[in-house]
Amino acid sequence: MLLLVADKRFTVLICDPGQVHRSTHPKARQACDALAAVDGVPSRLKQAGTIMCTMESDPVPVSAIGMWDGRLSMHMRTYGNRCELGVSTGPVFDF
Repeated sequence: MLLLVADKRFTVLICDPGQVHRSTHPKARQACDALAAVDGVPSRLKQAGTIMCTMESDPVPVSAIGMWDGRLSMHMRTYGNRCELGVSTGPVFDF
């Protein structure tokens, strides 16, 4: 279970196959799949494709804390704007 916080909003993501329905994340399955591809380490998420974002400065701080596969997972970062966040993290912080 991970608690995800982005721009003063939060959601709970539960990636246990039998419990994913208990998540409050609107794209729980997609977010879990993205995290599974990087062994639950949000900082390893890769930028998607060649989507270009404007250089507008509208910082979005995000954090994730919880357990992944029996180990503590913590991630904190500030992205330049929501576009950069979306391109960099896909569905994980899309709530």
